[in-house]
Amino acid sequence: MNKPYVIIHTHTSIDGNLDIMDLPEFKEASRQYQELSINPEKQQFGIHGYLNGKTTTEDNMTHYKTPKLDENAALSLKGIM
Repeated sequence: MNKPYVIIHTHTSIDGNLDIMDLPEFKEASRQYQELSINPEKQQFGIHGYLNGKTTTEDNMTHYKTPKLDENAALSLKGIM
């Protein structure tokens, strides 16, 4: 059985809260890591999926925008079951 390749990547502050450091070097290292691990055209780690928490998703993907949903869309279970 092939085992999954798992990376646990967190930014933790001294008080235990997830946080980032306000340093130019940290921001550049974080940008490079995300480019090499998440960007589909440049990914180097062979990652097939990833899981982010709420704050990481809001900070980096949705940028705190609310998605536009079609409230009248038909419910479909295709691909789920």
